Amino acid sequence: MPLLIDIWNFIKSPKYNNKSKSIPVSKKLWYSVRVWCLYLLFVVIASFIISAVLKNSGYSGQNQVELLASQNIWKFFFAAVIIAPILEEFTFRGWLGANRWVLSASLSFGVLFVLEFALSIIMDNGVKNIIGDLFNQISTAQYYIITTLLRIVFFLIAFFVIFNKNNIKKYKKWITRYFSTVFYTSAILFGAVHIFNNTDLSSIWWLLLLLAIPQTIAGVGIGYIRAKFGFWYGVMIHSLNNLIPFIIFWTYSTLSDQIRESVINGEDIKEGMGTVQDQNILAYLGLFIVVVFLFNMAINIFNIIESMKVKNMKFDN
Repeated sequence: MPLLIDIWNFIKSPKYNNKSKSIPVSKKLWYSVRVWCLYLLFVVIASFIISAVLKNSGYSGQNQVELLASQNIWKFFFAAVIIAPILEEFTFRGWLGANRWVLSASLSFGVLFVLEFALSIIMDNGVKNIIGDLFNQISTAQYYIITTLLRIVFFLIAFFVIFNKNNIKKYKKWITRYFSTVFYTSAILFGAVHIFNNTDLSSIWWLLLLLAIPQTIAGVGIGYIRAKFGFWYGVMIHSLNNLIPFIIFWTYSTLSDQIRESVINGEDIKEGMGTVQDQNILAYLGLFIVVVFLFNMAINIFNIIESMKVKNMKFDN
């Protein structure tokens, strides 16, 4: 079945799939990249529209961009391209299957995610002075050791108690019956959580809802890949999805302050501005964006042609 038609049928009525093992790896990879190109196109279009709305409301996103660009590049890469996809896929889309190992890890990561998320909200709303002293005494290394041990404990409880051999059969029946509800709930929650990446929008909080739209679209796209081809294919595409903005932010961080200010304010970069290195970096960045755009368009044109051929065959018959 053509990809676009299959995606459309899936969106109308998501169904649990347990036959991905019979699909060749090469086909899974090819289809995953095609799905990524499709939903990326919608994400970019939605992002441009939302950016225009936010700009008219006085929001430039400068603080957020500067914060990301100021991060240590390798820590940023490790966090955004490796750790975040694994953590978020376990938390939001590990539930879309009945693999005992994945479900146990999903519960482990999910519980810690909720606890850390709730703690961050508490700390930002006046309770910091009550529990802040406790966390000030814990180093970053100690914090990661504690959370890692907790994840191991939760995983063992999930694997041997919650998702034991008898319960995993019950879960498979449950997820088959309620897959559509779980699928769209995970996509919406995935988009909603990313709202909190933009803390400088608190004065116009209602606009935060707009920022959830691109991530929700991504959640649907990655969720389709995860449901059709398996958990690790979702992680792979999630990593690829985060790699693109990482490259852009990394490039931005290497520019001089003068050029960075012009870029973030949407001003034209005049001839003679910045250094020769700035001009070369911007040229390579422009080339990278053009290559990604052309690749995306080529794949989506292929998707459309494939669907049109099937429609024409049905019409001829």
